[in-house]
Amino acid sequence: MPFVCYFSILIFKMSQTEDAYEAYKCLVELSHPKFVPAGPYPPGAGLVGILWSMCANARPQSAEQPQAQEEKDFQSSRDQSIRTNVSASSRPPVRKGRRHSRRSSQSPLCWTGLRQLSEDPDQIDDPRLSLQSLAYGMASAIPFGTRSSAPRGILVVFARSTADPEKLNDPDNVEYLRQSAELIGSVLAWQVPHRRVEAERTQDLQHSKRVLQNAFSASVVVNRRREMAMKQDVEEDPDLSAAASRLRCFIDSIAGLLNKAQGVDGAFLPLPMIMSQASLTFFGSASTLLLLSSIAEYFTREHPDLPFPALPPFCALMTLQYGLAAAPASQPRNILYGSTVACALVLFASHFLRLQDILLPWLTVPLLTAASIATMAGLGITHPPAAAAAWIFADSAMKGDRGMGTVWKMYGLMILANILTIGTATLINNLSERRQYPIYWKFVPHSVVTSFQTFVENPWLTVQLCCLKLCCAERKKP
Repeated sequence: MPFVCYFSILIFKMSQTEDAYEAYKCLVELSHPKFVPAGPYPPGAGLVGILWSMCANARPQSAEQPQAQEEKDFQSSRDQSIRTNVSASSRPPVRKGRRHSRRSSQSPLCWTGLRQLSEDPDQIDDPRLSLQSLAYGMASAIPFGTRSSAPRGILVVFARSTADPEKLNDPDNVEYLRQSAELIGSVLAWQVPHRRVEAERTQDLQHSKRVLQNAFSASVVVNRRREMAMKQDVEEDPDLSAAASRLRCFIDSIAGLLNKAQGVDGAFLPLPMIMSQASLTFFGSASTLLLLSSIAEYFTREHPDLPFPALPPFCALMTLQYGLAAAPASQPRNILYGSTVACALVLFASHFLRLQDILLPWLTVPLLTAASIATMAGLGITHPPAAAAAWIFADSAMKGDRGMGTVWKMYGLMILANILTIGTATLINNLSERRQYPIYWKFVPHSVVTSFQTFVENPWLTVQLCCLKLCCAERKKP
Protein backbone atom coordinates (compact mmCIF):
# COMPACT_ATOMS: atom_id res chain seq x y z
CA MET A 1 0.00 0.00 0.00
CA PRO A 2 1.54 3.36 -0.99
CA PHE A 3 2.19 6.17 1.46
CA VAL A 4 0.23 9.38 0.97
CA CYS A 5 0.96 12.65 2.74
CA TYR A 6 -0.35 16.17 2.25
CA PHE A 7 1.63 19.40 2.13
CA SER A 8 -0.31 22.63 1.79
CA ILE A 9 1.43 25.80 0.64
CA LEU A 10 -1.82 27.75 0.73
CA ILE A 11 -1.70 30.96 2.77
CA PHE A 12 -5.09 32.41 3.65
CA LYS A 13 -5.31 36.13 3.26
CA MET A 14 -8.10 38.60 3.66
CA SER A 15 -9.04 38.01 0.03
CA GLN A 16 -10.06 34.38 0.74
CA THR A 17 -13.75 33.73 1.21
CA GLU A 18 -15.39 32.43 4.32
CA ASP A 19 -16.43 29.24 2.49
CA ALA A 20 -12.82 28.49 1.61
CA TYR A 21 -11.66 29.01 5.20
CA GLU A 22 -14.50 26.85 6.54
CA ALA A 23 -13.63 24.09 4.08
CA TYR A 24 -9.99 24.33 5.12
CA LYS A 25 -10.94 23.86 8.78
CA CYS A 26 -13.08 20.85 7.89
CA LEU A 27 -9.99 19.29 6.31
CA VAL A 28 -7.33 19.97 8.97
CA GLU A 29 -9.02 20.56 12.35
CA LEU A 30 -9.78 17.29 14.12
CA SER A 31 -12.03 19.02 16.65
CA HIS A 32 -14.23 20.55 13.98
CA PRO A 33 -17.77 19.08 14.03
CA LYS A 34 -17.74 18.67 10.24
CA PHE A 35 -14.24 17.24 10.02
CA VAL A 36 -13.82 14.80 7.10
CA PRO A 37 -11.04 12.28 7.69
CA ALA A 38 -8.75 11.10 4.91
CA GLY A 39 -9.69 7.51 4.16
CA PRO A 40 -8.00 4.92 1.94
CA TYR A 41 -8.70 5.36 -1.77
CA PRO A 42 -8.22 2.81 -4.55
CA PRO A 43 -6.19 3.87 -7.58
CA GLY A 44 -8.22 6.19 -9.82
CA ALA A 45 -10.79 7.13 -7.14
CA GLY A 46 -10.69 10.43 -5.29
CA LEU A 47 -7.94 12.98 -5.49
CA VAL A 48 -5.32 10.67 -4.03
CA GLY A 49 -6.22 7.77 -6.30
CA ILE A 50 -6.21 9.95 -9.39
CA LEU A 51 -2.83 11.52 -8.60
CA TRP A 52 -1.38 8.11 -7.74
CA SER A 53 -2.51 6.70 -11.07
CA MET A 54 -0.97 9.67 -12.86
CA CYS A 55 2.50 9.33 -11.28
CA ALA A 56 2.76 5.61 -10.42
CA ASN A 57 4.98 4.98 -13.43
CA ALA A 58 6.65 8.41 -13.46
CA ARG A 59 10.39 8.85 -12.81
CA PRO A 60 11.63 12.26 -11.75
CA GLN A 61 14.46 13.41 -13.96
CA SER A 62 17.72 13.31 -12.06
CA ALA A 63 19.93 16.34 -11.79
CA GLU A 64 22.89 14.14 -12.68
CA GLN A 65 21.71 13.59 -16.26
CA PRO A 66 22.94 16.96 -17.62
CA GLN A 67 26.28 16.39 -15.96
CA ALA A 68 26.54 12.88 -17.48
CA GLN A 69 25.66 14.30 -20.92
CA GLU A 70 28.28 16.99 -20.51
CA GLU A 71 30.90 14.36 -19.56
CA LYS A 72 29.95 12.40 -22.67
CA ASP A 73 30.31 15.49 -24.91
CA PHE A 74 33.65 16.28 -23.31
CA GLN A 75 34.94 12.76 -23.93
CA SER A 76 33.88 12.85 -27.59
CA SER A 77 35.50 16.25 -28.13
CA ARG A 78 38.67 14.97 -26.43
CA ASP A 79 38.83 11.98 -28.76
CA GLN A 80 38.28 14.23 -31.77
CA SER A 81 41.11 16.54 -30.67
CA ILE A 82 43.48 13.62 -30.25
CA ARG A 83 42.70 12.34 -33.72
CA THR A 84 43.48 15.79 -35.21
CA ASN A 85 46.74 16.05 -33.13
CA VAL A 86 45.36 18.94 -31.11
CA SER A 87 46.27 19.07 -27.43
CA ALA A 88 43.32 18.36 -25.20
CA SER A 89 44.99 18.11 -21.79
CA SER A 90 42.57 20.49 -20.10
CA ARG A 91 38.84 20.48 -19.74
CA PRO A 92 36.97 22.85 -22.05
CA PRO A 93 35.63 25.97 -20.38
CA VAL A 94 32.18 25.77 -18.87
CA ARG A 95 29.51 27.64 -20.77
CA LYS A 96 27.89 30.57 -19.11
CA GLY A 97 24.50 28.98 -19.47
CA ARG A 98 25.44 25.84 -17.53
CA ARG A 99 23.51 26.75 -14.41
CA HIS A 100 20.50 27.70 -16.52
CA SER A 101 20.64 24.43 -18.41
CA ARG A 102 20.89 22.43 -15.18
CA ARG A 103 17.92 24.23 -13.69
CA SER A 104 15.85 23.96 -16.84
CA SER A 105 16.46 20.19 -16.85
CA GLN A 106 14.15 19.75 -13.86
CA SER A 107 10.84 18.36 -15.11
CA PRO A 108 7.99 20.68 -14.06
CA LEU A 109 5.22 19.53 -11.78
CA CYS A 110 1.83 18.66 -13.22
CA TRP A 111 -0.77 20.83 -11.46
CA THR A 112 -4.37 19.62 -11.57
CA GLY A 113 -7.42 21.84 -11.08
CA LEU A 114 -9.45 20.61 -8.16
CA ARG A 115 -12.70 22.22 -9.25
CA GLN A 116 -12.64 20.38 -12.58
CA LEU A 117 -12.04 17.08 -10.77
CA SER A 118 -14.87 17.67 -8.30
CA GLU A 119 -17.29 18.56 -11.11
CA ASP A 120 -16.25 15.62 -13.31
CA PRO A 121 -19.33 13.37 -13.65
CA ASP A 122 -17.12 10.34 -14.21
CA GLN A 123 -15.61 10.58 -10.71
CA ILE A 124 -17.18 9.11 -7.62
CA ASP A 125 -18.75 11.47 -5.12
CA ASP A 126 -16.01 12.35 -2.60
CA PRO A 127 -16.86 14.95 0.11
CA ARG A 128 -13.19 15.50 0.84
CA LEU A 129 -12.49 16.34 -2.81
CA SER A 130 -15.33 18.86 -2.73
CA LEU A 131 -13.86 20.54 0.34
CA GLN A 132 -10.40 20.54 -1.21
CA SER A 133 -11.76 22.24 -4.32
CA LEU A 134 -13.20 24.98 -2.12
CA ALA A 135 -10.17 25.40 0.14
CA TYR A 136 -7.48 25.06 -2.53
CA GLY A 137 -7.24 25.66 -6.20
CA MET A 138 -4.67 23.24 -7.58
CA ALA A 139 -2.92 20.07 -6.49
CA SER A 140 0.11 18.11 -7.64
CA ALA A 141 1.65 14.79 -6.67
CA ILE A 142 5.37 14.23 -6.15
CA PRO A 143 6.47 10.58 -5.97
CA PHE A 144 9.14 9.52 -3.49
CA GLY A 145 11.19 6.37 -3.03
CA THR A 146 11.90 6.07 -6.79
CA ARG A 147 15.64 5.40 -6.61
CA SER A 148 15.60 1.62 -6.88
CA SER A 149 11.99 0.67 -7.70
CA ALA A 150 8.54 2.02 -8.44
CA PRO A 151 7.33 4.94 -6.30
CA ARG A 152 6.52 3.93 -2.74
CA GLY A 153 4.19 6.87 -2.20
CA ILE A 154 3.29 10.39 -3.19
CA LEU A 155 3.39 13.79 -1.55
CA VAL A 156 0.25 15.79 -2.40
CA VAL A 157 0.99 19.50 -2.70
CA PHE A 158 -1.76 22.11 -2.78
CA ALA A 159 -1.67 25.66 -4.11
CA ARG A 160 -4.04 28.56 -4.63
CA SER A 161 -5.95 28.82 -7.86
CA THR A 162 -4.48 32.31 -8.32
CA ALA A 163 -0.88 31.10 -7.89
CA ASP A 164 1.57 31.82 -10.70
CA PRO A 165 2.39 28.53 -12.52
CA GLU A 166 5.84 29.82 -13.47
CA LYS A 167 6.73 30.42 -9.84
CA LEU A 168 5.33 27.05 -8.81
CA ASN A 169 7.42 25.30 -11.48
CA ASP A 170 10.54 27.31 -10.77
CA PRO A 171 13.47 24.82 -10.80
CA ASP A 172 14.54 25.75 -7.28
CA ASN A 173 10.99 25.37 -6.00
CA VAL A 174 10.58 22.03 -7.80
CA GLU A 175 13.87 20.75 -6.38
CA TYR A 176 12.83 21.88 -2.89
CA LEU A 177 9.50 20.06 -3.17
CA ARG A 178 11.13 16.87 -4.49
CA GLN A 179 13.70 16.81 -1.67
CA SER A 180 10.89 17.48 0.82
CA ALA A 181 8.98 14.54 -0.62
CA GLU A 182 12.00 12.24 -0.15
CA LEU A 183 12.52 13.45 3.42
CA ILE A 184 8.88 13.13 4.46
CA GLY A 185 8.60 9.81 2.67
CA SER A 186 11.60 8.41 4.52
CA VAL A 187 9.96 9.33 7.82
CA LEU A 188 6.73 7.61 6.79
CA ALA A 189 8.61 4.55 5.57
CA TRP A 190 10.43 4.39 8.92
CA GLN A 191 7.15 4.36 10.84
CA VAL A 192 6.01 1.03 9.39
CA PRO A 193 8.93 -1.14 10.65
CA HIS A 194 8.92 0.88 13.85
CA ARG A 195 5.31 -0.07 14.52
CA ARG A 196 6.10 -3.68 13.68
CA VAL A 197 8.98 -3.72 16.14
CA GLU A 198 6.77 -2.17 18.82
CA ALA A 199 4.11 -4.80 18.16
CA GLU A 200 6.68 -7.60 18.40
CA ARG A 201 8.06 -6.18 21.64
CA THR A 202 4.56 -5.91 23.04
CA GLN A 203 3.92 -9.54 22.15
CA ASP A 204 7.21 -10.61 23.75
CA LEU A 205 6.35 -8.66 26.88
CA GLN A 206 2.91 -10.24 27.09
CA HIS A 207 4.43 -13.69 26.55
CA SER A 208 6.98 -13.10 29.32
CA LYS A 209 4.21 -11.83 31.57
CA ARG A 210 2.16 -14.97 30.96
CA VAL A 211 5.21 -17.16 31.64
CA LEU A 212 5.87 -15.36 34.94
CA GLN A 213 2.24 -15.59 35.94
CA ASN A 214 2.20 -19.32 35.23
CA ALA A 215 5.44 -19.83 37.14
CA PHE A 216 4.12 -17.79 40.07
CA SER A 217 0.88 -19.74 40.09
CA ALA A 218 2.78 -23.03 40.01
CA SER A 219 5.03 -21.90 42.88
CA VAL A 220 1.98 -20.85 44.91
CA VAL A 221 0.40 -24.24 44.35
CA VAL A 222 3.62 -26.03 45.36
CA ASN A 223 4.00 -23.89 48.48
CA ARG A 224 0.41 -24.54 49.49
CA ARG A 225 0.89 -28.27 49.07
CA ARG A 226 4.10 -28.08 51.07
CA GLU A 227 2.36 -26.13 53.84
CA MET A 228 -0.43 -28.65 53.93
CA ALA A 229 2.08 -31.50 54.13
CA MET A 230 3.97 -29.73 56.91
CA LYS A 231 0.73 -29.14 58.77
CA GLN A 232 -0.07 -32.81 58.54
CA ASP A 233 3.44 -33.67 59.77
CA VAL A 234 3.00 -31.30 62.71
CA GLU A 235 -0.25 -32.92 63.63
CA GLU A 236 1.28 -36.37 63.36
CA ASP A 237 4.77 -35.72 64.84
CA PRO A 238 5.53 -32.25 66.32
CA ASP A 239 9.18 -33.13 67.07
CA LEU A 240 9.83 -34.19 63.48
CA SER A 241 8.34 -30.93 62.20
CA ALA A 242 10.53 -28.82 64.50
CA ALA A 243 13.66 -30.67 63.41
CA ALA A 244 12.73 -30.21 59.74
CA SER A 245 12.16 -26.48 60.32
CA ARG A 246 15.54 -26.04 61.99
CA LEU A 247 17.22 -28.00 59.18
CA ARG A 248 15.52 -25.80 56.59
CA CYS A 249 16.66 -22.63 58.37
CA PHE A 250 20.21 -23.94 58.53
CA ILE A 251 20.21 -24.78 54.81
CA ASP A 252 18.83 -21.32 53.98
CA SER A 253 21.54 -19.62 56.05
CA ILE A 254 24.28 -21.66 54.33
CA ALA A 255 22.82 -20.80 50.92
CA GLY A 256 22.74 -17.10 51.82
CA LEU A 257 26.35 -17.27 53.00
CA LEU A 258 27.49 -18.91 49.78
CA ASN A 259 25.54 -16.35 47.75
CA LYS A 260 27.31 -13.48 49.53
CA ALA A 261 30.68 -15.16 49.10
CA GLN A 262 30.25 -15.04 45.31
CA GLY A 263 30.56 -11.25 45.32
CA VAL A 264 28.47 -8.61 43.60
CA ASP A 265 27.68 -9.05 39.92
CA GLY A 266 28.76 -6.11 37.77
CA ALA A 267 31.15 -4.66 40.34
CA PHE A 268 33.84 -2.44 38.83
CA LEU A 269 37.51 -3.04 39.51
CA PRO A 270 39.61 -0.04 40.61
CA LEU A 271 41.48 1.62 37.79
CA PRO A 272 45.30 1.55 37.85
CA MET A 273 47.27 4.76 38.31
CA ILE A 274 48.88 6.44 35.35
CA MET A 275 52.65 6.61 35.29
CA SER A 276 52.87 10.22 36.48
CA GLN A 277 50.66 9.51 39.51
CA ALA A 278 52.54 6.32 40.36
CA SER A 279 55.81 8.28 40.18
CA LEU A 280 54.38 10.91 42.54
CA THR A 281 53.31 8.13 44.92
CA PHE A 282 56.84 6.74 44.89
CA PHE A 283 58.37 10.16 45.47
CA GLY A 284 56.04 11.01 48.36
CA SER A 285 56.37 7.64 50.09
CA ALA A 286 60.14 7.47 49.64
CA SER A 287 60.80 11.03 50.83
CA THR A 288 58.57 10.68 53.91
CA LEU A 289 59.97 7.27 54.90
CA LEU A 290 63.55 8.50 54.41
CA LEU A 291 62.78 11.44 56.67
CA LEU A 292 61.27 9.20 59.36
CA SER A 293 64.14 6.72 59.03
CA SER A 294 66.71 9.47 59.53
CA ILE A 295 64.85 10.71 62.62
CA ALA A 296 64.73 7.15 64.01
CA GLU A 297 68.46 6.79 63.37
CA TYR A 298 69.11 10.07 65.17
CA PHE A 299 67.14 8.93 68.24
CA THR A 300 68.89 5.56 68.24
CA ARG A 301 72.31 7.19 68.14
CA GLU A 302 71.79 10.26 70.31
CA HIS A 303 69.03 9.08 72.67
CA PRO A 304 69.29 5.32 73.12
CA ASP A 305 67.03 5.47 76.16
CA LEU A 306 64.24 7.01 74.06
CA PRO A 307 63.64 4.73 71.05
CA PHE A 308 61.66 6.04 68.11
CA PRO A 309 58.38 4.22 67.33
CA ALA A 310 58.54 1.34 64.87
CA LEU A 311 58.22 2.33 61.20
CA PRO A 312 55.97 -0.48 59.78
CA PRO A 313 52.72 1.34 60.75
CA PHE A 314 54.03 4.42 58.93
CA CYS A 315 54.58 2.31 55.81
CA ALA A 316 50.87 1.47 55.88
CA LEU A 317 50.18 5.17 56.43
CA MET A 318 52.14 6.03 53.27
CA THR A 319 49.95 3.59 51.32
CA LEU A 320 46.88 5.45 52.49
CA GLN A 321 48.17 8.99 52.06
CA TYR A 322 49.65 8.54 48.57
CA GLY A 323 47.72 5.53 47.20
CA LEU A 324 44.25 6.30 48.62
CA ALA A 325 44.43 10.02 49.26
CA ALA A 326 40.65 10.49 49.12
CA ALA A 327 39.77 7.62 51.49
CA PRO A 328 38.28 8.59 54.88
CA ALA A 329 40.98 6.57 56.68
CA SER A 330 43.64 8.76 55.02
CA GLN A 331 42.29 12.08 56.32
CA PRO A 332 44.07 13.94 59.16
CA ARG A 333 41.08 13.56 61.46
CA ASN A 334 41.18 9.75 61.32
CA ILE A 335 45.00 9.67 61.47
CA LEU A 336 45.34 11.72 64.65
CA TYR A 337 42.17 10.65 66.42
CA GLY A 338 42.56 6.96 65.48
CA SER A 339 46.21 6.77 66.58
CA THR A 340 45.54 8.70 69.76
CA VAL A 341 42.54 6.62 70.86
CA ALA A 342 43.83 3.17 69.84
CA CYS A 343 47.27 3.45 71.43
CA ALA A 344 45.96 5.28 74.49
CA LEU A 345 43.46 2.47 75.09
CA VAL A 346 46.21 -0.15 74.95
CA LEU A 347 48.53 1.82 77.23
CA PHE A 348 45.74 2.55 79.72
CA ALA A 349 44.81 -1.14 79.95
CA SER A 350 48.47 -2.14 80.37
CA HIS A 351 49.58 0.62 82.72
CA PHE A 352 46.58 1.08 84.97
CA LEU A 353 44.55 -2.11 84.66
CA ARG A 354 47.64 -4.38 84.48
CA LEU A 355 45.98 -6.91 82.21
CA GLN A 356 49.36 -8.53 81.54
CA ASP A 357 49.32 -9.72 85.15
CA ILE A 358 45.89 -11.31 84.71
CA LEU A 359 46.01 -12.82 81.22
CA LEU A 360 48.70 -14.50 79.20
CA PRO A 361 50.63 -12.23 76.72
CA TRP A 362 49.54 -14.21 73.65
CA LEU A 363 45.94 -13.64 74.73
CA THR A 364 46.21 -10.06 75.98
CA VAL A 365 47.81 -8.51 72.86
CA PRO A 366 45.14 -9.69 70.37
CA LEU A 367 42.30 -8.76 72.70
CA LEU A 368 43.65 -5.24 73.31
CA THR A 369 44.24 -4.69 69.59
CA ALA A 370 40.73 -5.90 68.76
CA ALA A 371 39.31 -3.58 71.42
CA SER A 372 41.17 -0.63 69.89
CA ILE A 373 39.86 -1.50 66.40
CA ALA A 374 36.28 -1.74 67.70
CA THR A 375 36.65 1.56 69.55
CA MET A 376 37.89 3.37 66.42
CA ALA A 377 35.03 1.93 64.37
CA GLY A 378 32.48 2.90 67.01
CA LEU A 379 33.77 6.49 67.13
CA GLY A 380 33.99 6.80 63.33
CA ILE A 381 37.75 7.35 63.29
CA THR A 382 38.91 4.06 61.72
CA HIS A 383 42.61 4.13 60.83
CA PRO A 384 44.33 0.80 59.91
CA PRO A 385 47.91 1.88 60.78
CA ALA A 386 46.67 2.80 64.26
CA ALA A 387 45.66 -0.84 64.83
CA ALA A 388 49.17 -1.96 63.83
CA ALA A 389 50.67 0.60 66.21
CA ALA A 390 48.33 -0.62 68.96
CA TRP A 391 49.65 -4.18 68.50
CA ILE A 392 53.26 -2.93 68.79
CA PHE A 393 52.55 -0.92 71.94
CA ALA A 394 50.62 -3.78 73.53
CA ASP A 395 53.46 -6.20 72.76
CA SER A 396 56.05 -3.82 74.26
CA ALA A 397 53.93 -3.36 77.39
CA MET A 398 53.42 -7.13 77.79
CA LYS A 399 57.12 -7.92 77.46
CA GLY A 400 58.08 -5.31 80.02
CA ASP A 401 61.50 -4.69 78.40
CA ARG A 402 60.80 -0.95 78.52
CA GLY A 403 59.33 1.01 81.36
CA MET A 404 55.86 2.44 81.05
CA GLY A 405 57.31 5.94 81.08
CA THR A 406 59.38 5.13 78.01
CA VAL A 407 56.36 3.63 76.28
CA TRP A 408 54.34 6.79 76.93
CA LYS A 409 57.18 8.86 75.46
CA MET A 410 57.13 6.63 72.38
CA TYR A 411 53.40 7.29 72.18
CA GLY A 412 54.03 11.05 72.12
CA LEU A 413 56.73 10.67 69.43
CA MET A 414 54.31 8.63 67.32
CA ILE A 415 51.70 11.42 67.45
CA LEU A 416 54.35 13.96 66.41
CA ALA A 417 55.46 11.69 63.55
CA ASN A 418 51.85 11.44 62.36
CA ILE A 419 51.61 15.25 62.32
CA LEU A 420 54.83 15.33 60.28
CA THR A 421 53.46 12.84 57.74
CA ILE A 422 50.28 14.88 57.39
CA GLY A 423 52.38 17.95 56.53
CA THR A 424 54.49 16.16 53.93
CA ALA A 425 51.44 14.47 52.36
CA THR A 426 49.64 17.81 52.13
CA LEU A 427 52.64 19.39 50.38
CA ILE A 428 53.48 16.55 47.95
CA ASN A 429 49.95 15.44 46.99
CA ASN A 430 48.85 18.96 46.11
CA LEU A 431 51.73 19.32 43.66
CA SER A 432 49.57 17.37 41.19
CA GLU A 433 46.45 18.84 39.61
CA ARG A 434 44.81 15.41 39.76
CA ARG A 435 45.01 15.16 43.56
CA GLN A 436 43.80 17.01 46.60
CA TYR A 437 44.83 16.25 50.13
CA PRO A 438 43.25 16.45 52.58
CA ILE A 439 39.64 16.26 51.53
CA TYR A 440 38.57 17.62 54.89
CA TRP A 441 39.97 18.41 58.33
CA LYS A 442 36.88 18.63 60.58
CA PHE A 443 38.54 17.77 63.86
CA VAL A 444 35.48 19.23 65.56
CA PRO A 445 32.00 18.24 64.30
CA HIS A 446 30.03 20.94 62.55
CA SER A 447 27.18 20.68 65.06
CA VAL A 448 29.57 21.44 67.92
CA VAL A 449 31.02 24.43 66.09
CA THR A 450 27.53 25.77 65.35
CA SER A 451 26.44 25.32 68.96
CA PHE A 452 29.54 27.11 70.22
CA GLN A 453 29.02 30.02 67.82
CA THR A 454 25.38 30.29 68.90
CA PHE A 455 26.45 30.27 72.55
CA VAL A 456 29.01 33.01 71.96
CA GLU A 457 26.54 35.19 70.05
CA ASN A 458 23.52 34.61 72.32
CA PRO A 459 24.12 32.55 75.50
CA TRP A 460 20.53 32.97 76.68
CA LEU A 461 19.19 31.48 73.44
CA THR A 462 21.50 28.49 73.86
CA VAL A 463 20.19 27.86 77.39
CA GLN A 464 16.60 28.03 76.14
CA LEU A 465 17.33 25.53 73.36
CA CYS A 466 18.93 23.12 75.84
CA CYS A 467 15.92 23.36 78.13
CA LEU A 468 13.58 22.79 75.19
CA LYS A 469 15.50 19.66 74.17
CA LEU A 470 15.34 18.33 77.74
CA CYS A 471 11.60 18.92 77.87
CA CYS A 472 11.08 17.12 74.57
CA ALA A 473 13.16 14.21 75.79
CA GLU A 474 11.11 13.94 78.98
CA ARG A 475 7.86 13.96 77.00
CA LYS A 476 9.05 11.14 74.78
CA LYS A 477 9.67 8.89 77.75
CA PRO A 478 6.78 6.48 78.46
